[in-house]
Amino acid sequence: MPPKGDRGVKSKASKTALPSVEASTTSATIMEGNSADIDHDKMSASELIKIVLERNKDPSLELLLLSISKKISTEPTRGTTVLDLVLSNSHIISDVSLLPPLFNSDHNVVEFKVSEEIASPIAFPMPDYMRADYVSLNQYLSGIDWLHVFNHYTSATDVYRRFCAQLYAALSKFVPFKTQRLPGLTYPPHLQSLFAQRQRLFDSLSDPLTDPLYRKVCSDVDHHLKKFLANYERRLASKRNLKSLFGFIRQKTRSHASLPVLTDMSGLHHCSDEGKASALGKYFSQVYTVSSRNVGRTAAHECSRFEHGCSDVYFDPSSVLNLLRKLKPSTTEPFDGIPPIVYNKCASSLFLPLAHIFNISLLLGEVPDAWKHAIVTAIPKIPNASLVSDFRPISITPPPIKVMERIIRDKLSTWLDRFHVVPSEQHGFVSGRSTTTNLIDCIHDWSLALNEGKCVDVIYMDLSKAFDKVSHPKLLNKLESFGIRGRLLSWFESYLDSRHMVVKVGRSFSKSYPCTSGVPQGGALSPLLFLVYTADLASFLNTSINIRVRFYADDIKLYGAYSKDNQTVVQSTLRNSVERMMEWASSWDLPVNLSKCVVLHIGEPAPIVYEVNGVALKTCDVVSDLGVLIDSRLSFSGQVDSVVKKAYGALFKLFRNTHISDPKVMVRLYKAFVLPHLNYCSEVWNPTLKKDRRKLEKFLILSNVVSLLTVTAWLDLVASFFSSHAYSVAFSSGTSSITIPSVVQDMLLTLLIDDLNLVHVESFL
Repeated sequence: MPPKGDRGVKSKASKTALPSVEASTTSATIMEGNSADIDHDKMSASELIKIVLERNKDPSLELLLLSISKKISTEPTRGTTVLDLVLSNSHIISDVSLLPPLFNSDHNVVEFKVSEEIASPIAFPMPDYMRADYVSLNQYLSGIDWLHVFNHYTSATDVYRRFCAQLYAALSKFVPFKTQRLPGLTYPPHLQSLFAQRQRLFDSLSDPLTDPLYRKVCSDVDHHLKKFLANYERRLASKRNLKSLFGFIRQKTRSHASLPVLTDMSGLHHCSDEGKASALGKYFSQVYTVSSRNVGRTAAHECSRFEHGCSDVYFDPSSVLNLLRKLKPSTTEPFDGIPPIVYNKCASSLFLPLAHIFNISLLLGEVPDAWKHAIVTAIPKIPNASLVSDFRPISITPPPIKVMERIIRDKLSTWLDRFHVVPSEQHGFVSGRSTTTNLIDCIHDWSLALNEGKCVDVIYMDLSKAFDKVSHPKLLNKLESFGIRGRLLSWFESYLDSRHMVVKVGRSFSKSYPCTSGVPQGGALSPLLFLVYTADLASFLNTSINIRVRFYADDIKLYGAYSKDNQTVVQSTLRNSVERMMEWASSWDLPVNLSKCVVLHIGEPAPIVYEVNGVALKTCDVVSDLGVLIDSRLSFSGQVDSVVKKAYGALFKLFRNTHISDPKVMVRLYKAFVLPHLNYCSEVWNPTLKKDRRKLEKFLILSNVVSLLTVTAWLDLVASFFSSHAYSVAFSSGTSSITIPSVVQDMLLTLLIDDLNLVHVESFL
């Protein structure tokens, strides 16, 4: 077969498999698949484009096809049928011809030449922190007289600047530089030789696809490549820590391509990394707001609860040391250019100066300027995100501020827990609570209501950009009302003031934007500060015993159960709570996105319409609640279907991209990549219907896991899944005992009879 994009090998043939499109920023070449029902000879390019758009629902594809006006190829590619079509918007495509099919394929190869040069990525020398001499670096840093370095400081910023100057000088001595190579594996010489031989034959032979020698070389390439990948995965699996193996498999099973073509709020499209960074930076900056210092109604009277305030935090060197050692050894560089791996590897020599800097920072009530500059990466909120509004900003801040935040967070959490500031209805970012506990509380209440013949109306409220719109002055007033005073309050004021961010896409950066509101997403303190900001909302909404409210961070739902006797009263009270929610949101500068607020009616009678400010809230039969699909009958059939579909997809990707056959390793990979889809909130949606149980059982039976795992490994895998589900039939393996369905027992018995003798079978049962 022709070369297929091996590293360092260029192919002169291109062909699509199924409807898929690739775009260039300057031109477009489309090869559309499966178009046997189209009469290409009688259709113009614009008519063909309409059909391609209907079959490929992709905004970036629509942008690309709008400019295409030229048909390049309309020759039959499968017998007498045209199944593959080349379209272009420029004259860079030439010499389109057909070649024989690839091996057993029934599609001809479409060959064409591209006259435009493709720019190669520029390789810059970068610090190689993975190969740094950390032993010598620690010795060098341990010999620095930090008290002398910090002598006569003028501010916290000055202290940290002196610290960085010493660290930069040390890194320049013990951290080598490397030129970044292209991503991918480095193949051994024998494989590179086979690649080169295959390329020479393909270029020299007149009909390489039918030549026995060429086919033999292709077969050798396939064999040795699979063997090389299997050995490589085996070496990764032999390590005590399988993190590197998981990372390798994750890289192959997930898309790591750069951001797609982005559309900004004005409808302009951005293809380059520089344009994407600028568009995202502009959008994120527009989300921030400037708030007045008017204090909300709940802040003033809270002060009476706290006679003695919390005003100081001591940063013990041993605590700093422990947190430095727990930092992830990442090489991602923050604003000051010093990655976490340096602090992790040099914890023993840096904890004392950092503890000194932390105490100076709190003493002065000042946060160093470098800690308030964040590099923001855009994370998609939904699959196939293409609008700038579909992304959320995640801030990368210097490691020292992360350590300091964690120490302050622990102190602040203890203080708030002492006075029960965070309400029991809040399940987000609270120790011992999670999405599972949130849903269990709700499902328990709703199930009780259904058992009593009642109905339940659930209203899901959506706060728009809640973390980014937190008012700094009002947050400070909230902190003060909860007893945070003195130096600590001054430190928080400096922490929130004069923050800036730049958006990074690839190697391109946007300009710097001020962050006039919000708490930085990705910071250790941010979740707790948001809980403080919304701490009074639960009591503000709980106006009646008929109404209950549950929170998970900024996900809010209000619900009320009613019978025919009190239906009017409960629904009226629920409307009143929604109005109070709107009032609170307006007072605290957190707008409600009514277009995303929905109503779920659980029970038999027809639901009523809830209106907010003249806008009718949308009523849904199925709602995704914290990642779990909940329907009006609480059957969870939709959730089971969704989970099984995701699990099959994850299993297929895992087996398609792995070459190792060690059953123990495969079980661990299965638990890491497939099992989480099945186990997420399984206590909530544990199936009660036989048809849903069969779907889960079928997944375990029909998956290819059976053919790849030994009996013992298979039993361990089954135990890992069914240990969280209650079934009536018991089964044991070794020292562990689990309950699994009888159909799985039958499958295991058949498997054991095929592979083992009856004595071994009886020993397992």
